[in-house]
Amino acid sequence: MIRSMVERRFDNGSSSKFAVTLDRWFARRHLGAAGLLRSFGRNSCVTLVVGLVFLLSCAPSDPFTPRMTSDVGSTPTVVAPIETPVPATGVNAGLRPITPELGLGLIANAWLVFLNEYVEQLDYTRLLAGAWNGFVAGLPPGVTVVDPPEFTGADPQADLNSFQTAYLAQAASLGATSPRQSAAAYDAIRGMVKEIGDCHTGFTTPAQLAEQNQRMDGTIRFAGIGIRIKRKSGEPAVVYELIEGGAAGKAGIKPGDALLKADGVDLSDMPLDEIAARIRGKEGSSVKLTIAHATDNKPRDIAINRVAISEAAVESRLVGNNRVAYIRMNSFSASAQGEALGAIGTMQAKATKGIVIDLRTNGGGDLNVFLSFLSKFLKDGPFGFEVGRKGDRIALGPDGTFVGTKVPMVVLVSDSTASAAELFSVAVQRYKVARVVGTKTAGCVGVASRFGLPDGSAVTVTTRKLIGPEGEPLNKVGVAPDEVVEVTRANMSDGKDPQLEKALSLLGA
Repeated sequence: MIRSMVERRFDNGSSSKFAVTLDRWFARRHLGAAGLLRSFGRNSCVTLVVGLVFLLSCAPSDPFTPRMTSDVGSTPTVVAPIETPVPATGVNAGLRPITPELGLGLIANAWLVFLNEYVEQLDYTRLLAGAWNGFVAGLPPGVTVVDPPEFTGADPQADLNSFQTAYLAQAASLGATSPRQSAAAYDAIRGMVKEIGDCHTGFTTPAQLAEQNQRMDGTIRFAGIGIRIKRKSGEPAVVYELIEGGAAGKAGIKPGDALLKADGVDLSDMPLDEIAARIRGKEGSSVKLTIAHATDNKPRDIAINRVAISEAAVESRLVGNNRVAYIRMNSFSASAQGEALGAIGTMQAKATKGIVIDLRTNGGGDLNVFLSFLSKFLKDGPFGFEVGRKGDRIALGPDGTFVGTKVPMVVLVSDSTASAAELFSVAVQRYKVARVVGTKTAGCVGVASRFGLPDGSAVTVTTRKLIGPEGEPLNKVGVAPDEVVEVTRANMSDGKDPQLEKALSLLGA
């Protein structure tokens, strides 16, 4: 994604500090009582804001114990708790125990952020319904589900109270203070994310947030098996390539292998980020994968010990008989830009045939870094436009650091090329600075800001749209390459890269 330079965070120190921070947060966005009246058009919103701020500030000792209003109008039916294990792997692994009230506070905070910050106006009742659906879908087997909340759409406070009543009644089945309460709140927030349906709007746990920060900074170290994965619609996830230093290759995993199960859990309908979360884990622990090689498609089990993995932000080498500079950038970060430009400078004397910029695994990055990097290759603009919630438009253009190249350039893209990498691709294509080779890009383009929640988790929200240099939409559309070249499982298994081969052919190498 493209991340804006501003990251906003609720204070997670004392309760009083958190209340002041939340109050100022509303004030900065003109979203105090008057602001929410404008947003929703109802006086009840004043009570909602005052209630949240007051109740967040009144917890005497635990800084993470926000409480919603206690006047809910009815006594909920409480479901008896059952004993369920905390997941050892996956997106909800290793969570801290919290109370149901804290979980409810996290959901309410995320709800307000989505309503006030998302680039388009959202229906608050649909968000609450999404939260409930996500919460219920994540409940352990054997739990009796209470009646769902009813929303009228006429009074935000009343609808929030309805959600509160049902949520606390259902959450009682998970234990008074338990990691399951964290999982429940997180599932509810993910339900809102699903309802929004925007690839740049999401939720991250504290552990995922730490990893994301490392990735955005250009270096990431984690415990895994050392594979990159991808998936085509309707097909199983496959191993795209092996990461140097990982254990997968030594254990018998090959590029092109289909991933069928992880520790017995079916992966066929699981999102890629959840598959990755299940495969990763504590260093030294093991994971049993059920895979199928591209050569025979026979399922087989392979146990692999997780090791610490360091993933480079940039990979570079001379290819095409040492006459082409190949640069792969996995993200647009400050360190990645420095490494990429340094590598080009080092290889340019020998790279007489051209340069290949590989963005096939680039999911975006920092907006300012992206603009700076593209400015080295494009003297004129605009590169594209930022569009705000009110339709305001800002042109994105060169920063005056143009260098240019004396040799032709090819950019490689895939369905994993996203956000800033897509804008880079369409800009060099539009101004005929490079040929674009590969498959259609992800169509996941926007500017996002991250908002920290009190327990160390965060929501990322699309706050501005990005469109191409001619005003063309890119989000949910993608960028079509000049030369369409597919990479099959057989290609991966055989160690062949037809997209890179096509790039070298275009460069005459």
